[in-house]
Amino acid sequence: MGDRNQRVGPIAGLGALLREFGIQPRAFGEEFGVDLDRLTPDAREPFGLMLRMLREAAARTGCPHLGLLLGSRYRPTEHGPIHRLMATAPTLRDALLDFVHWQFGYSTAATVYLDRIGDDFAFGYGAYERTAPATPLLYEMCAAIGVTMIHELTGGAVSPVEIHFAHRPAADLAPYQRILRAPVRFNQNQTCLVLRAAALEAPLPGFDPVARARLIQAMAAHGFASLSAAARLRRIVRPQILRDDPSMAGAARVLRVHPRTLRRQLAAEGVSFEQVRDEVRFMLARELLQLTDLPIGDISNALAFATHAAFVRAFRRWSGAPPTVWRAAARLTASPPPSANAARPPEAA
Repeated sequence: MGDRNQRVGPIAGLGALLREFGIQPRAFGEEFGVDLDRLTPDAREPFGLMLRMLREAAARTGCPHLGLLLGSRYRPTEHGPIHRLMATAPTLRDALLDFVHWQFGYSTAATVYLDRIGDDFAFGYGAYERTAPATPLLYEMCAAIGVTMIHELTGGAVSPVEIHFAHRPAADLAPYQRILRAPVRFNQNQTCLVLRAAALEAPLPGFDPVARARLIQAMAAHGFASLSAAARLRRIVRPQILRDDPSMAGAARVLRVHPRTLRRQLAAEGVSFEQVRDEVRFMLARELLQLTDLPIGDISNALAFATHAAFVRAFRRWSGAPPTVWRAAARLTASPPPSANAARPPEAA
């Protein structure tokens, strides 16, 4: 999945940002076979390549919050057809569900979801691939995009009440406070914007049912929504796990098919529900083990295992080592964080 071409989106702004740090984007891009001066949001590049560029850019600029900067500069209109559809929605909930439903037309390497988190809702983002050490940069970029998206859709009427990150806190929290404009919590089991349930019912000023129907028809006609059964399952199983419902019945309910139908569709593609679920669980386990300080028991609970021992047995089967040993080894081999001492442009200080 990570080698498939994905929509570049906010990475298109990397060249301009590098130039502000005194780094020539042409030379930087040539190292990755990408012309940053010609890159547009609609261009397609491999997901892994974009993450390597993001990580290297953060290291060379010495800016640990480079993802936040990129995300804050990305305008919702650059989402193209998805943004135009969201702007015609009757409420914020409908607009965010538009994004959840159609986002995979841009990227099959990550998922966006809207799900309950206590009495509130999580508008979350999670990668399918193991992207560390670039994951924090990616997640922070997406959080900044989400904040701007919600603010502009509602004319500033709605803001997240909290923002959660599934990684450790940064040394300097000032950029998070300035760019995200909401309380930030680190070492969480998911990366998401937390929204009050009532806020989701906020009416949008651009509601247009006629334009909305036309846009949906056009997007469907161009194959925007074509996915295999395994790909559709992979998109929804991560929030299902976090909701403590990693079951075939629960997944089938979300996908609006009978469990037997889903199992038959998956079998025709050569996979099983259990294989896809364990693939996502393993990815999420490694992400939380490597990037957070969450206790092993909390990670086991986040992955919806019945017992701590069951998680340890499963992780040993997947990786060949118990989670404590894997975490220690991962931290020893992790790349050092970008230096915070390099020169920065005024808005990054």
